Amino acid sequence: CSIEPAQRRISLAGELLQTILAETLWEEGFGRKSFNLDTNVHILKLKLSTEECWKMGKETLWESIAREIMQSPFKHKQSKYLAFLSCTKYSNPGKIQPESFAQVVKMTKGYVALGGG
Repeated sequence: CSIEPAQRRISLAGELLQTILAETLWEEGFGRKSFNLDTNVHILKLKLSTEECWKMGKETLWESIAREIMQSPFKHKQSKYLAFLSCTKYSNPGKIQPESFAQVVKMTKGYVALGGG
């Protein structure tokens, strides 16, 4: 997958989240409210190598990514960020059938499905 189609899909996903939020709030009686969305998908090349990302725990990796975002040229104090790490890799050479999500995570390098702040 090249970068441009991925950027379009990420932008579309953000627009869908924006719509879902507005419709859900409307259905719950809060009016049709939403959030501002920058549909320009920015690419940030981390200072970390793929191998360094794979060796980090998810909290440490998330903190490192967050730090780099907040030091980047497109940071903004009142913004929230949605980040995708392109070096995440699932590895199951033994073809073991995972019995839980926790097992899947243990077989995944560069896993950062974690939010905060």
